[in-house]
Amino acid sequence: MFNTSGHVSRHSGTALMDAKVELIDRLKASGLPSIVLKPTLYMSNIAAPWSAPAIVHRGVFAYPMPSDFRTSWISWEDMAAYVVEAMRRPELAGASFDIGGPEALTGQQIGDVLSDIVGRHIEYYPVPLADFATGLTAMLGKEAAEQVAANYAWVHRQRSMLFAVEIADTIGMLPIKPTSFADWAKAQDWSAMAGTERAA
Repeated sequence: MFNTSGHVSRHSGTALMDAKVELIDRLKASGLPSIVLKPTLYMSNIAAPWSAPAIVHRGVFAYPMPSDFRTSWISWEDMAAYVVEAMRRPELAGASFDIGGPEALTGQQIGDVLSDIVGRHIEYYPVPLADFATGLTAMLGKEAAEQVAANYAWVHRQRSMLFAVEIADTIGMLPIKPTSFADWAKAQDWSAMAGTERAA
């Protein structure tokens, strides 16, 4: 079972995706039965320590994606359920599945859902890639940050529905009902995740 933890393209020219493509090819060449699961973006990124404080204390949901891009966000819990379900179905060996949530939302639509939950207007801010890379460098180091930023730069050059996944066929073979973003967000303790305003 290979969870690619993100979109995979053979034509990206980025180190991250090229590495995933190589792993998929090696799995297939090995002759071992395998299933590839390709999720979109994880909802937990929105509730991370670098995201939640700005949402709660500043009214800003910031992410390095263009404003018009629609994404079928998926929760970690649902992704784990897909992995377990796929492992129960050896007859699907050799198959590859795009995994996403039940709706494709823009950044501001995510902000609107969060507004109702945290009790203040949340505005979406598409983080410029240069700023994104600078922030990542502090956490990951320069080389890793540049690779991740290059991956997002490739995404920016694609169609706005790249991460809008049609899940009907996937659910037909892996019968997991993914959680809506609103239901997932309502279950989070935003105040605890955001910490103090000083930390925002």
